[in-house]
Amino acid sequence: MKPFVNYIIETGLSLGVFTLAYWFILRRENRFRANRFYLLGALLFSTLLPFLTIHINLNDIFNFTKNTFRNGGVNMLETVTVYASGFPSRVGSAILSFNYSVLIYRLGAIAALFFIAAGLFQLAIMVSKNRVFKLKRAKLVVSQREISPYSFFNFIFIGKDLTTQENWKSMVQHEMVHVKQGHSFDVLFIDFMMIFQWFNPFYWIIRRMVRENHEFLADSGVLSKGTITPGRYKALLLSQAIGGIPVITSNFFNVKSIQKRFKMMSKNKKGKLGFLKYSLSIFAAVVIVLLFACENKDAPDSSANNNVSGQIQTDSDGNNILGTDKKPVYTTVDVTASFQDGDLNSFRNWVMSNLQYPEVAAENGIQGKVYVEFTVNAKGEVENVNVLKSVDPSLDKEAIRVIESSPKWTPAKYKKKKVNQAFVIPLSFVLQ
Repeated sequence: MKPFVNYIIETGLSLGVFTLAYWFILRRENRFRANRFYLLGALLFSTLLPFLTIHINLNDIFNFTKNTFRNGGVNMLETVTVYASGFPSRVGSAILSFNYSVLIYRLGAIAALFFIAAGLFQLAIMVSKNRVFKLKRAKLVVSQREISPYSFFNFIFIGKDLTTQENWKSMVQHEMVHVKQGHSFDVLFIDFMMIFQWFNPFYWIIRRMVRENHEFLADSGVLSKGTITPGRYKALLLSQAIGGIPVITSNFFNVKSIQKRFKMMSKNKKGKLGFLKYSLSIFAAVVIVLLFACENKDAPDSSANNNVSGQIQTDSDGNNILGTDKKPVYTTVDVTASFQDGDLNSFRNWVMSNLQYPEVAAENGIQGKVYVEFTVNAKGEVENVNVLKSVDPSLDKEAIRVIESSPKWTPAKYKKKKVNQAFVIPLSFVLQ
């Protein structure tokens, strides 16, 4: 449940930031190639962002001593996580309704896939049922129906009535720019992203802006050739917008988009602050990464740090010890205690296999991280098990039960003598 919710939220917010940045900062820029890569990159980045995780160990950032608390407390082990199984009674209805949401998401993805397949099938029908003429770098398909010109990879589709209009070859040149610049790859990519992003309103805005930017690029390409004046070209575009009938995969000529294209044609100069604007957009991407992709990797909890049992003392060599002079518990040793002749990870694995999620906690939707302190004495026995940070009595009881039932360890050594060593282990109880 949680991963799906995270995916919806993170992709939505990420794509929203990119969309708003483009709308308010870059939309009026006539750096069409830069806008093209910005829009496609924003969609790809936002779709993959939830799968990106950057582990940050706050111990390193704040110069904590490795595996110890900042104040010379006890050795910190990595977190052990246990997940609840079954359907807790108080959250059962939420989980069931969420499953319906997942079903709706999948149905939407299937519908998007069908939409893509239908468009490709329509193109295949158009090619098979109409005359095809070979051009230098493309194939011209002349439809018997009245359609607006459009292209897909190296196929250019026009209506038979277009050839009767003046300057109709300029429209073919327009589509040829789409072919040469590979805009069909963009269209196919962004339509494929529909499978993952169909629920996201910002996706549909990005989709429209990508296609709109394609038209700006093509218009710029035609006018740069100088084979038609801007006035005649605008008149030709307007006539197509009024009379053409677009199909599923067409470039969607319409009067409103024509007005935007006319404005872009009139812009001859690029903005002086263009570089700064794109830099701000990249900065927004970095901020998004820090917000969603970074997670703290088992950093010690401050509340646990402030509740370490026992008094911290110093031995004759200046090492920190806990407890009393008669029974010191060392935090700094020459040889760390080990579990069943293995490393500390073997103890974590043992705890993971024996830790159980309390049924009463699962039924009441209780979850959280319990910090447990314990000592491995000079005989290798686990003793002095205490909860440093409590979540719920049921979770605390299970955490203590598991640690107290630990088999014997190989004790720590200090100055070649077996000594007591203190540890803290976080036990995370998570509801699935």
